[in-house]
Parts: sequence; C-alpha cells; structure tokens
Amino acid sequence: MPLLTKLRSFFRAGDGRWADSSYHPLILAGVFFTFLPMGLIAMMIPDRPGSWRGILTIALFCGGIAVGWASAFVLARRWLLAIVAPVQLLVPFYVFPWLGRLGWFDGSTGLRPTGTRLVLMILAVASMVVGYILIVRLARRLETAGARSRAELDIAASIHKSLVPDLALVRPGLEILGTSRPSSDMGGDLIDASIAGDRTDIILADVSGHGVGAGIVMGMLKSSARTLLRSSPPVQQLLADLNVVLADLTKPNMFATMAIVRLAPAGAFEFGLAGHLPIFHYRAQSADVIDHPNQSLPLGIEPDERFEVGAATLARGDTLLLITDGLMEVQDSAGREFGLAALRDLFRQSAARPLAEVRDAILAAAAAHGTQIDDQSLVLIRAT
Repeated sequence: MPLLTKLRSFFRAGDGRWADSSYHPLILAGVFFTFLPMGLIAMMIPDRPGSWRGILTIALFCGGIAVGWASAFVLARRWLLAIVAPVQLLVPFYVFPWLGRLGWFDGSTGLRPTGTRLVLMILAVASMVVGYILIVRLARRLETAGARSRAELDIAASIHKSLVPDLALVRPGLEILGTSRPSSDMGGDLIDASIAGDRTDIILADVSGHGVGAGIVMGMLKSSARTLLRSSPPVQQLLADLNVVLADLTKPNMFATMAIVRLAPAGAFEFGLAGHLPIFHYRAQSADVIDHPNQSLPLGIEPDERFEVGAATLARGDTLLLITDGLMEVQDSAGREFGLAALRDLFRQSAARPLAEVRDAILAAAAAHGTQIDDQSLVLIRAT
C-alpha cells in the first residue's frame, strides 16, 4: 500500500519551478531543437543516408521523444512517461523497420553522400543554435523573474523588521526584552508594546502559517491592536474586539493565537490568552516556574468567543516568559520536538541570569535541537 501511494504521488506531482505556463513554450521548443540534431547526425553514419523524408522522420522522432520526456515533468503530466518510454523502445525496433519495408526511407536526397552529410551537419548546427537561443531567452526570463521576486522578498523582509522590531524597554520596576525571528523573509509572529501613563501592555501573537500571507495578517493585527489600545479597553474587551476584526477580515482557515500582559505599578498584572501557549512565571523566591494557562480559542475562529482574563503579581526578581510554538516545535534528526517541558526546564535554570542571557540561552538551545521550521518569538518581563 505505501508503494502504491508513492507511485500515485509521483505520477501526480509537478515541478514547481515551471508552474508559470508562460515558460512552457520556450522550454519545450528549446528541448525540441536541442535534441532534433541527434536524428540528423545519426543519418550521417550510413553510406547512403536515404531520402529527405526518411531523414526528417528520424530527426522529428528524436526531437519529439525529448519533448515527451520534458512535458512529463514541466507540464506536471507524469502519466506521459507511461507512453513516452514504450514509444522510445518500440518505434526504432518495430515501426521504423515496418516503414522501411514500405519504402519510406528509400530514395535519395538528390545530392552526393558527401553533400548530404554537409547539409545535415549545417542543419544540425543550425538546430542546436536555435535551441541554445531559446534556452538563453528562458534563462534571462527566469533571471528577471528571480530578481523581481528577490526584490519583493527584500521589501517584505524590510517591512517585517519595521513592523516587528526587537523590544528593549525599561519601565519603573520593570525590564522587558523581546525578539522575533521569522522562518522566511516575512513572518506571522508579532511582538509589540504599548505604553499609556503607568500602564504597559505587552502583546505576543502568532498568525497561522508563515510567509507573506501570514505577515499581512500580522500587520493588520498590529494595526488593529494599536488603534483599539488608544481607548484603553479592558484586556477581555481588547481580545473580543480583535477576535471580531480577524473573523470578519480573514479566510475561515486563518486564525491567530495571542497573549496579552497588562502591567501596572507595584508588580500587579493582568493577562489574557487566546489559544496561546501558557505564560511561564519564574518566582525568584522559590526558584520554580508556574504556568498561567490558556482557556480560550484563538482569535478569528468563533466571533462570539468569551475570553478569560487572569491576574497575578510579579515579586522582585520574578520573570515572565511568553513564547510562540516555533521554539518548541523544532525537531531533531529523529523527528523529536524540543517540547514545552524542555523549554520550561531551561527557563527555570536560566531565569535568574540577565534577560539577554536568558533570551540567548533559549534561542541557542532551540537552534541546537533542530532546524527552524516556523517563526520563533519570545518576550521576557522581569520585575526589578
């Protein structure tokens, strides 16, 4: 059964490099004119090359077979292989001899054998030149498209850096440090801070998926959050409003998890989680870590979702850690994830160190465990 599944997948798969159908004529024409000379050169070997009709038949067969092989992959029609392969084997051994018996290859070119070979050589060279020109044109078009795509990705990366800069804030009694590392040029993670008087709001969000699409939704989410925070809504209301915005403006399969921490003087804070990973709370006095867990759906799934809000206090030296799942989902060569428990233990062991060292230790441990496959973000908040 697995073998049948693999074969089915092979014959249905295509090559994403040639998804743009405007490239197909150039590719196939280039292949045809590059391989057509094989038939012309083959007909230079016999003492009597035969008629032009027979020579062109052999040459067209060589070019056509090459186009068949190329079409199977370029046009994502691998079922053609089931036709091309037998044709390439059967025609030379059965069809051509049958045509020979019918007199298809009989006659001459009207030239001496030496003259015929010279003409065939000229035609072969001309065909190869045409094929070369077509391939060069294709390469230039691909180079132009690649440069344009690279420029667009550079712009996307620049936009991402401006939308999601690193956080490094010092507030009365607080130190805040945050960073976000997209898995591609533009990511879907958001870290942000909003300050109003003695209140500080920290937001960490993770839009489903990654890449430019997730980055656009992330930018929309940041803009909406910044606008709503101008009226200083309660944490519960802020989550509810953002949930309605995301549900109205995105596709059904698009959502975002979010963690909000609202910090007040004297260490008191509120937190709200929408489908997000728990907030880790390192308590300096006991040197242990407790979780502030999530009890609500992500944003954008259910417009009428009611979001739970919790409250706690940061004692001096306490540290909060907010993360996105890209840090825990890195996998080693055996497919084992880094995991939430390992992150919690690492945080507990390093949380008393300077925040920059805690951040670096977490990022380094995730990188050492496996290759990054999703956006990775974290925010650290310490009571000083």
